[in-house]
Amino acid sequence: MIDFHTHSCFSGDSEAPLEAQLKAALDLGLEALCFTDHFDAEYPDPDTNFDLDTEPYLREIAKLQQRFSKQISLYAGVELGLQPHLGNFYSSYCQNWPFDYVIGSTHLVDNQDPYYPKFWTNHSTRSGVEAFFQVTLENMHTHDCFDAYGHLDYINRYIPQGYPTFSHSDYTDLIDSCLRLLIHRGKALEVNTGSFRSGLSVPNPGPEILKRYRELGGELLITGSDAHAPQYVGSHFPEIYALIRDCGFRYVTIFRQRKPFQISL
Repeated sequence: MIDFHTHSCFSGDSEAPLEAQLKAALDLGLEALCFTDHFDAEYPDPDTNFDLDTEPYLREIAKLQQRFSKQISLYAGVELGLQPHLGNFYSSYCQNWPFDYVIGSTHLVDNQDPYYPKFWTNHSTRSGVEAFFQVTLENMHTHDCFDAYGHLDYINRYIPQGYPTFSHSDYTDLIDSCLRLLIHRGKALEVNTGSFRSGLSVPNPGPEILKRYRELGGELLITGSDAHAPQYVGSHFPEIYALIRDCGFRYVTIFRQRKPFQISL
């Protein structure tokens, strides 16, 4: 099992030391771990700093790679909070740093994060989800710097209680457009278990989207816990590995020096 989406104290929303996250992966017997701390340029909340101090971050990962090279395959990555107007900025950033892996994620819609209740004062489930996938599709068109798209239906975690729930069938055209574009451009799709900590019973994205990705010809699938603390590293992995087999996948993907490598399930 591989966990290619974890955060540490280099992310503005985590206090976990890098080594603590790594030791949690060792305790679980994971074969590979990738740190993917946040870099969300122009994030609008002044109380959360999502600017990544990249040089010391990569330096500390390199030290751990050297110390634990015989115990686990350890990789250096980043999670970019994409916005359509930041395409050139992020492209330049990724060219300047030797990441193994880059996640592209949508966290903002109209400069608001659906994580916060304020977003939902102006949106129903329908309008919020449609706006989210529209900006996600725009992000995919305007950015080529990422290797995989993270938690494709991220917004599903934060739909308020009492609102109609998310259903893939209500947004098929938008979601299919996103999946087709990922496949056309050779980008991977992430299966993210952070959803379980938000009260969902399926990963992001859920089985309907995973099966549709496979039907459309998608093969590059990558697994991540989105862990911001050691107890969440590799969380729910046995069940999601069973799920992705049931959805027709026979491989999971890792990235090394920005190149994909498939590992048989």
